[in-house]
Amino acid sequence: MTLLTAALLLAGITACSKTQTAESLINEAHQYQTKGDNKAAIIQLKNALQNSPDNAEARFLLGTIYNQTGDAQSAEKELRRALSLGIPAAKVLPELASALLAQGQFQQVLDEIKQLAGDQPSAQIATLRGNAYLALNKGQEAKTSFEQALKATPGFPASLLGMSRLALTEKNIESATEYSEQAVKQNPQNADVWIFKGDLLRAQGKTEAALAAYTQVLKFEPDNVAAHLNLALLQIAGNKFAEAKTHIDAARKASPRNLMAIYSQALLDFRQEKFAVALESLQQVLRVAPEHMPSILLAGAVQLALGSMPQAEQHLRKYLENDPNNLYAQKLLASVLTKSGQTQAAITLLSQAHDKSQQDVQLLSMMGEAYMQAGEYTKSTDAFAKASELAPKTAELHTALGLSKLAQGDSERAVSEMELGAKLNTKSPQVGVLLAMTQLRLKQYDKALAAAQAIEKEQPKNPLVHNLKAAAYLGKRDMASARTSFEQALSVDPTNFAAAVNLAQLDLQAKKPEVAKTRFESILKKDPKNAQIMTALATLALSQGQTKEATSWLEKASKENPDALLPSLQLIAHYLRIGEKQQALTLAKKLQGSNASNPDFLDMLAQAQFANGDKSAALETYNTLAAAKPESAPIQLRLANLNMAMQNVTAAAA
Repeated sequence: MTLLTAALLLAGITACSKTQTAESLINEAHQYQTKGDNKAAIIQLKNALQNSPDNAEARFLLGTIYNQTGDAQSAEKELRRALSLGIPAAKVLPELASALLAQGQFQQVLDEIKQLAGDQPSAQIATLRGNAYLALNKGQEAKTSFEQALKATPGFPASLLGMSRLALTEKNIESATEYSEQAVKQNPQNADVWIFKGDLLRAQGKTEAALAAYTQVLKFEPDNVAAHLNLALLQIAGNKFAEAKTHIDAARKASPRNLMAIYSQALLDFRQEKFAVALESLQQVLRVAPEHMPSILLAGAVQLALGSMPQAEQHLRKYLENDPNNLYAQKLLASVLTKSGQTQAAITLLSQAHDKSQQDVQLLSMMGEAYMQAGEYTKSTDAFAKASELAPKTAELHTALGLSKLAQGDSERAVSEMELGAKLNTKSPQVGVLLAMTQLRLKQYDKALAAAQAIEKEQPKNPLVHNLKAAAYLGKRDMASARTSFEQALSVDPTNFAAAVNLAQLDLQAKKPEVAKTRFESILKKDPKNAQIMTALATLALSQGQTKEATSWLEKASKENPDALLPSLQLIAHYLRIGEKQQALTLAKKLQGSNASNPDFLDMLAQAQFANGDKSAALETYNTLAAAKPESAPIQLRLANLNMAMQNVTAAAA
């Protein structure tokens, strides 16, 4: 190729690239938008803005399309730029208000979006302001705005929908339905009125009719994001997860950054127990829209499922500040409080909810659990009994009632309720397991064995069942059968710790410590970092007077499990027992940074400090521990003993 040829080719390529001006690209974007191909329209508008970054028309059109596809954050950015470049406020403000509403910035709508002086009142602006008032629970102001809109433009569909929403907040379903039907009749090709109709039907539990309304939208707008997402939410509620995913994928294809599409995916993942993935999606939403209440509520539920109680509590309290009477949120928060040891706070919250929902079985069951955790067994029994009366065929309620009766000392009624629970649900092992464990506790070994054998018919490969059988045989002094059952548990689960430990005990009783040691070591080959097995080997070594070997096993357990606190605490306790007090304190100080508020760690740290003669530091640690667990009698006793040792008689008496 000659230089002349290359130059001519380059010139041709350059000329081709300049044939499309910003204006022609904008015209093509309009054409694509008319055909419903918003994705192609966005591409052409971005190309136009590469050529002409200050093209006001391109900025405005891009902002409106972002609004249509649900990318409210990008819409706001482009619309503000269009306004600054000279697009008339009367044209931009309604679109900007829509973008702000979609992001939950309701007060900002009222502050920025107002009727323009000198112009005729805009029905669109009045309606958007009405929607903002409604979102802020200012019903009278919302009504005034919607009425202004309808006066300016009679039959304006968005205003009719606003009046319908207002009627819903006033629990006037008949009026809400009338406004909705009026909007549909006057605007049969308007997607918003059909979507609202679907929402209204869904709120009344008319699922099939709601599905039909949303599907109607897709007949004339196949890529309508809101219709796809509403269909997805209904299908998630109906456990039709594959169908829901199809609609979510369609919505995300049309609008990749749509927050509601991301939220819907998070909800789908949550329902399918993909909690970590759901949390990632919710974090995307909340970074952009930190006040999006559905995402805040779902984040609380996800964090609860992941066991992150402080984060769950934070999200749920924030949600309840906005919607204090939401029963689902109250139940979630009560569950968080119960699991994190804030039992009295949970009881207070549940009692307040029960005052308004006295026939809610789940609520009564949760109250029963909370009262049981608090040691208020009479109230626990009452709550479970009421729940059982409302749902007499619920096995779990009879089991829970049995447990509360057992805590009261009513063993006969406890077993009776658990037996009824086991009969009502023969497929679930939990009820039968609790019955067998209760009968073992009551030394009713034949009945416990029968209960375990009943579970075995449904769950022959459940190691817990074989361990229960073995425990019953031990109670009956049938050592051979007990050994057989423990071995069955290990054959099902070769690393089952309970079975291995019990077999080792039988080995020791038979004076075969080497067999017990070999048994543990064989498990360790399959699970080299198993701290429980290493601790068991250490205990076995101590029973044989082999202190050095025991120390080696405990040190290995701590080293192989650096993120687990228990092996290190066991090693500290061992060091203190064998007089290695400085090593105990050194290890405790190493752990202090990441465990400064853990009560078990603080107890062990104080013991190490005291053993090393640092009584003042031990006293400070015990004071911290006592403040964290003021109701713990053992901790108060240790604190008193330490004060006596330091001759702080007044403090010890307190």
